[in-house]
Amino acid sequence: MNTLPKSLYDYIGLGVEHIADFEAYDHMLFLLALCAAFTLKDWKKALVLATAFTIGHTFMLIVAGLELIRFDSQVVEFLIPVTILLAAVRHWLPQRVEKKGKTFLLCVVFGFIHGMGFSSFIRMVSGKDGFVGNLLAFNIGVEIGQILIVLSLLIISTVVVNFVKLKQGHWAKSLSVIAIIISMMLIVQNWPF
Repeated sequence: MNTLPKSLYDYIGLGVEHIADFEAYDHMLFLLALCAAFTLKDWKKALVLATAFTIGHTFMLIVAGLELIRFDSQVVEFLIPVTILLAAVRHWLPQRVEKKGKTFLLCVVFGFIHGMGFSSFIRMVSGKDGFVGNLLAFNIGVEIGQILIVLSLLIISTVVVNFVKLKQGHWAKSLSVIAIIISMMLIVQNWPF
């Protein structure tokens, strides 16, 4: 287990901290909005969507970290709560048949946007030496953190739905209202235009 250099372990820890940072709670809020309709029985679906988000996040961190593209940070800080709002609003839409591929792709795109917001930080702390390895270690940490957050949300939802006996649809809408209100406040706060 000690075959990784200490610095890679540090980047894994940084990834976990990034996803679980209550001061930068946008990722947690996005996961709440994304997984509001899931309970433990849906764990595979929830983790697939969270992983799709990480794929987009990782891709954009690589592209931006290698300075292949630069982003206007004001626009990115505005777009991040927009992704949260869109993820939350879908729980209020009429029942529909969702195509797995469409939702997966949407999570990848939302991951792109969230990755843009963190690209300058990872570039700053990593530098050019070992960038790819450090970035991969960071994203392993992000995925570990996401899995822990998603599983916590699923456990809470399972308790509320199965033991408190609140209907799953009502619970999902309640959680999504929280995400909608907070994301709208962030949209107004970060309005770049």
